[in-house]
Amino acid sequence: MTRLLAFLLLNWMLVSQVMANDTIVIAAFGDSLTSGFGVAPKDSFPAQLERTLRARGYKVIVYNDGINGDTTDRGVFRYQHVIEQKPQLVIIELGANDYLKAVEPARISKNLETIMSAFSQANIPMVLAGMKASEDVGYDYATAYDQLFVNLASRYHAELYPFFLEGVYNHGDLMQPDGLHPNARGVSVIVKNILPHIESSIQR
Repeated sequence: MTRLLAFLLLNWMLVSQVMANDTIVIAAFGDSLTSGFGVAPKDSFPAQLERTLRARGYKVIVYNDGINGDTTDRGVFRYQHVIEQKPQLVIIELGANDYLKAVEPARISKNLETIMSAFSQANIPMVLAGMKASEDVGYDYATAYDQLFVNLASRYHAELYPFFLEGVYNHGDLMQPDGLHPNARGVSVIVKNILPHIESSIQR
């Protein structure tokens, strides 16, 4: 609980710094893949994305709204805080931990729909970062899991980035020893690959 309170306080302080200017606020809302598990804070996905966008001329701040271990269930309890940050764009990266816990795709979809409906009602554009199921979970589960991201992106007019770990997963030189989280180089590849989707959403 103490870590969560500190996390909320830090983001509120950041919000106060940008409310009075024209900075583009992006919220990276996710789990350990967003929070930067196993890498230095400067090498986390939000930090690297922010530096890359600034280098391309955008006046932007990217909030790190990732919490290690979060599932879509937990995301349902956190999305209101993200809305209160008043972002111009939110990147939703949730569902990987649900998959690891074998949560039914229907439940994952329902949770993400609750989250995305709230962002839609708040007029916050979304980039939905999907995940991919491996074949060993069975055809029916894998098909339903992969498709739920496609369906939700279409339903809520979100920009879809189909696989957050595209070009990184199963590449030993880009992953940490656990085989689940990207290292700093891997994060840079993710940022490079997702960047066109972010820029497209910013420029709409």
